[in-house]
Amino acid sequence: MQIEIELNGTCNLKCVMCPQSIGYSGRELTLQEFEKIAPLFDKAERVTLHGGGEVLLSPIFKEAVSSIPKHVKISFLTNATLLHKYADFILDNSDQIDYIDVSIDGLSEKIYKKIRGASLNKVLKNLSYFIHLRESRGLSDPKIRFMMTVMKENLHELPMLPYLAKSFDSMAFFWPIFKDKLNGGKEWVIKKKNFKFVYDDQIVKPDQPDYRKYVDYAIEAAKLLNVHLIEDAFHGDIQQNVIKNCTMPNNNITFYSDG
Repeated sequence: MQIEIELNGTCNLKCVMCPQSIGYSGRELTLQEFEKIAPLFDKAERVTLHGGGEVLLSPIFKEAVSSIPKHVKISFLTNATLLHKYADFILDNSDQIDYIDVSIDGLSEKIYKKIRGASLNKVLKNLSYFIHLRESRGLSDPKIRFMMTVMKENLHELPMLPYLAKSFDSMAFFWPIFKDKLNGGKEWVIKKKNFKFVYDDQIVKPDQPDYRKYVDYAIEAAKLLNVHLIEDAFHGDIQQNVIKNCTMPNNNITFYSDG
């Protein structure tokens, strides 16, 4: 059994495609609330900490991780802007924390800042520091997995994703933004200086020529570099090999994998 928990619904970023940018703000899970679900952990194989906010902003992050039974694997999703502050603690628990999923919706400083409103260079510096610290301890876990949300604004950077993954000896997931009851609509318009983000206008679909072109470029790069490149099958319609035992919430399609 896999358990997914949102420890924190607030975030220090307001990415244009995230509900945080249009006023959504969740709340922090209390330690008392977390302890109420603790009996479920005995039956779990994995606990994934993610949701609508930044998990490393949770005031109970350390307590939550420490209270999960040692037989349970842990992974979490982060924007990595605060990773350096928790690096030692995370590595102290590397026997449990095996994956850190990092949202990275731009591969250049310009596009990253447009979409996420933060510095890509700072994030990469934090990741490099973490990897250096991990290696200095002689550890191989936790491993980094990059997560890219694709839209018209950053589609042309998708082929760069395998190169980033290679530089951190990691793997990469990507998926296009989509419209449903929670995402998209006429009211979803974000203005940032010279950038106007209209959610519905940014949607790309798997059968569109431009999308296919850049995905194909990314696949070729992944093959060249021997990097795992995976698209979330929830949004796609391309029938490839399905990865099993994946820790992401949806089934995933492998575009390229050496395994």
